[in-house]
Amino acid sequence: MVKRFSLQPEMTRTMKHTTLLLLLLFALPFLPEPVSAATPKSGSITGKIIDQTAQEPVIGAVIECSPADSTKKLYTTSDKDGAFTFPKLAYGSYDVTITYLGLTSHTSQVEVAKPKTDLGTITMTPDIQQMDEIVVKGLTMRTTQKGDTLVYNAGAFKVTPDASTEKLLEKMPGIKVEGGNVEAQGEQVKKVLVDGKEFFGEDVTTAIKNLPAEVIDRVEVFDKLSDQAAFSGVDDGQGYKAINIVTQRGLNHAKFGRFYGSYGFDELYNVSASINLLKDNRRLTLLGMANNVNQQNFATDDLLGVLSSGGGRGGRGGNAFMIGNQSGVSTVKMFGVDYANQWWDKLKVQGSYSFNTTKNTTEALTQREYFSDQLYDETGRDNSRINGLVEYKINDNNQLMFRPSLSFQTNDTYSADTSATAATDGDAGNTLLNFFKSNSAANSAGYNISGYLNFMHKFGGRDGRVLTVSINGGASKNDRDNTKYSLTRYLNPDSTSQLNQLILNHSKGYRVGGRVSYSEPVSERVQLLANYDISYNYSDRDKRSYELPGDLFLDSLSNTYNSGYLTHRVGPGFRLHSDKTMLVVNLNYQYATLTGDQQFPTVSRSKMAANFDNIVYRAMLHLKFNRSNSMRVRLFSGTDNPSVTQLQNVLDVSNPLFISQGNPNLKPVYAQRMNIRYTRVNV
Repeated sequence: MVKRFSLQPEMTRTMKHTTLLLLLLFALPFLPEPVSAATPKSGSITGKIIDQTAQEPVIGAVIECSPADSTKKLYTTSDKDGAFTFPKLAYGSYDVTITYLGLTSHTSQVEVAKPKTDLGTITMTPDIQQMDEIVVKGLTMRTTQKGDTLVYNAGAFKVTPDASTEKLLEKMPGIKVEGGNVEAQGEQVKKVLVDGKEFFGEDVTTAIKNLPAEVIDRVEVFDKLSDQAAFSGVDDGQGYKAINIVTQRGLNHAKFGRFYGSYGFDELYNVSASINLLKDNRRLTLLGMANNVNQQNFATDDLLGVLSSGGGRGGRGGNAFMIGNQSGVSTVKMFGVDYANQWWDKLKVQGSYSFNTTKNTTEALTQREYFSDQLYDETGRDNSRINGLVEYKINDNNQLMFRPSLSFQTNDTYSADTSATAATDGDAGNTLLNFFKSNSAANSAGYNISGYLNFMHKFGGRDGRVLTVSINGGASKNDRDNTKYSLTRYLNPDSTSQLNQLILNHSKGYRVGGRVSYSEPVSERVQLLANYDISYNYSDRDKRSYELPGDLFLDSLSNTYNSGYLTHRVGPGFRLHSDKTMLVVNLNYQYATLTGDQQFPTVSRSKMAANFDNIVYRAMLHLKFNRSNSMRVRLFSGTDNPSVTQLQNVLDVSNPLFISQGNPNLKPVYAQRMNIRYTRVNV
């Protein structure tokens, strides 16, 4: 018998449970997420910091992050891009503070409610704080000695805020400024340099009057070597005194200048302006002035006074001299520009241009016993000058240098003179002896152009082995038209002398020359020198005189004359130097040939030719006793050739009270000079 069991109720209950479980598993992803405090939500804060002034990333800034409801703080720093990040921050409110030395702190409140919160670019500004007055007391060194250079600390000499370099130099011991000329340690300063670059050529006056003193850091006084000596390192004894003005740091990218103007009674005025533009190696200076109060600026070249010269010392010719302030009252207008730049690594260019127009009026009355004189003089002068320097450094052993110069000038003058001479007769009073009255008017124009090209080569192997080859030349012209009237009356016996002339005086000339020099080192302390110079100087003068009125030609007072000098100079030399002693000696034989040809006056036409032999020398001894004491001795000789006017045998009767006549048989002047300078510096 089979026993049966019923399983239906149990199976039905199991299937129900299984079905319910499957339904729950299927619906689980669609159910809402239960609220739980076990795992809080989190996000991050990011940002980038830049300097507002420099517009560059701020590297190393400290960023502090702290929850608003907690004292816990987190820190990080900005990277090389100025970026920072705070990761894994719980959702909530945070205070973010950014600090960096020298920049103003930045604080902001940030709400973190998403995985990433970006603050963007945060700019920080400079932190400028006003401090109380700080007084620092100390001893300022006024001067220091660096080798052969005497250095003045500009900050130790007090001047007004708008003072020029001239006013600063006047306060420095050992420097003398007078009439536009500058002397340092007893010698005339030939050049002013700014940061080692020439400033307005040899026009020292313009340089010191227009550079503001407030930009100067120090002033250096030294003996500048000649171009050849600076390249070779062998002092040839032909250096000169110079001043180097060193500007303050940071002015290599600067613009500075000054302007002033004034106007007063009797329509007097004075206006001046200057501007300096500096960028790296480039320097540009613009300046101008106008006044009628006798403030004269340029030390102008008086071209018209020298172009008629037939010769010069050593046969060079074409000498020019500088004139400072004139007497009387002057109205001056001027403009100048100076430029210097390093165009390429090997090419340096410097140049300057200056223009000056001056109207000078002088009225003078002189009274002496037995003599009285009244003079009126009016002069108008326009002067322009261009100087340049082109220096090309081919390589370490070869250098090419070119110095061009161009000057031109016009000059209009009028003068009147009245004088009388009397003799005393005791109680009877004075007796008039003569009476003189004259007036003169002249119109002049002239130019002078010159150039100097120098090639220098260093031979390898030994220092001091140098070859120098140079050529130079120039041309000049001067035209002067002059009317002269004078009346002289002699009263005992009674007679009259009258002069009324038109004088056309034209002159021109040119000069060419060359030089070859070589130095050979014999030992570390001794070098042998050898040089050869050749020069030719030609001058031509055409003077025509006419009697007025009627323009009657005066043959006896007219003159046409030309002359030429050919000069050769050759000789050896040597240089001896040690730590405390330097001796340079050059000895030359000079042979000069003079030729002359006179056309007028026809009654005394002549030709001349002459030869001259001379021994000329140059020596320099420099002794350094110690750091503070030194002595320099210079010996030199040379020839000064007579000018065309000195050679003409024609009477000059333009002033009847002072009649002169040239001598065609004049010989060159042979001069010997010695200069001793002792320097003691106590800083």
